[in-house]
Amino acid sequence: MSPALEASPKPLSMRIMGPSVGALRKVRQLSSGGVKRSLLFVAHVLTTVLHKMSGTMLHVPWLARITPTVERLRLLRGHQMAHRQVVLHPSQEWLDSPARLIDAEPTEAKGEETESGGPLRANFYHQARVRPGGRFPSVSLRQDFVVPSAPGGGELALLGDGVIAHDETSVVQLKYRSRRSVENGIYVGLTYPHNWSHWLLNFLPSVLVATRLPACFDDYKLFLPRNQNWEGPFGDSLKAVWGSRPTQIMDVEEILTEDLVFIDPPFPHGPFARDQLPSAGLRLHKAGMTDFRTYVLAQVTEANEAGPKRIYLRRSSAAHNTLSERDNILVSRLLAKHNFAAVELEKMSFWDAVATINGADAIVGIDGSAFANLIFAKHGAKVLSIFPSIGGKYQLPTYVEDESGRLASRDFYGNVACVAGVIYRVWIQPVVRNLSGRLSVMVNLEDLENTVVRFFGPVANSR
Repeated sequence: MSPALEASPKPLSMRIMGPSVGALRKVRQLSSGGVKRSLLFVAHVLTTVLHKMSGTMLHVPWLARITPTVERLRLLRGHQMAHRQVVLHPSQEWLDSPARLIDAEPTEAKGEETESGGPLRANFYHQARVRPGGRFPSVSLRQDFVVPSAPGGGELALLGDGVIAHDETSVVQLKYRSRRSVENGIYVGLTYPHNWSHWLLNFLPSVLVATRLPACFDDYKLFLPRNQNWEGPFGDSLKAVWGSRPTQIMDVEEILTEDLVFIDPPFPHGPFARDQLPSAGLRLHKAGMTDFRTYVLAQVTEANEAGPKRIYLRRSSAAHNTLSERDNILVSRLLAKHNFAAVELEKMSFWDAVATINGADAIVGIDGSAFANLIFAKHGAKVLSIFPSIGGKYQLPTYVEDESGRLASRDFYGNVACVAGVIYRVWIQPVVRNLSGRLSVMVNLEDLENTVVRFFGPVANSR
């Protein structure tokens, strides 16, 4: 067991988390009692404002003692507190491949960089607590807050999940109003579970790794996020990987497990070191992700030979960092001249989307969740990602080309493209804020047409 923290901890300089509507709403929801809730809400707002004004770390040793609705835990990286570990996937090859600009050579789907890392393990804990939702996987023990090791080390950026302050050794987090006790469960992290990209690339491959557990764990329930649409692609994709094994929906309660299995994810997404943001290296376990691709494609009953060979992944104009409705129409018309069929994968069933992606030889679209489906793309297909360059959550100030045509910043889908063996290129375009406040990508149609012809070849080469 871990050594106990001091009863009266010495003062610490802890980082107060930045403000957000969601975080403040969570503070109000998780705190019990009207007066306590109001006091904690006001305290969080004040410390957040002071942090933003000072731009530095704040000295807040009192934060964990002003109200019983928060607790201070020791911060641990890695699973050294697990009472047992079992290797589920022995490969130690991890992929960390920068994306390449449209003009980078060679054009073959090669050049990925590999580095050694650990195998994928099942980590076993007694009396562990897990929480619904999340921006990074974590487990709370009696006095410890456990997160996976961040690549590269450095101070972690623990965003959300009830963490309202932290330093290099401790966290202050909100206590949940209610707690449910269960005998056992399997936890694979629930990073942004309602986002298709994170569901498909971060969650489901981890679930597949969990199926490698010995048969004595067949009755362990897989923890799932709440409020998910289990009738559509989310449910179909989960059934494809987990089958009919038992599950446990994580609602608004914290769950205390007598025996918890924490699965190492083959494509971890956080927590990252602060100095790596906003362009953190998104490493993935190459063999683990390849297994996921192979496992799903083996269940495709019919090849999509009659489907379009050139597809444009049309994205809703209501989303951030996409085309306006007018530009969406113009781009669709221009690409149609080059035999690109506009498709909206989010309106398809899971299996239809897999078949459509796997049947295409050429794919183009605005960077977004639809590109997560590249994990199922045909080996050797060509993919052009129109990538927003400035503004919003995609602001990448270090997005620069090096001498070999690679990008210094990692693109979320660059490594996925390498796993699938596709020829993936990024075409960076500017964005502007429209009258509604949304960020829209600005695409010069003439430049787009020239780029498409140069990269994919003329229409005569397509079927």
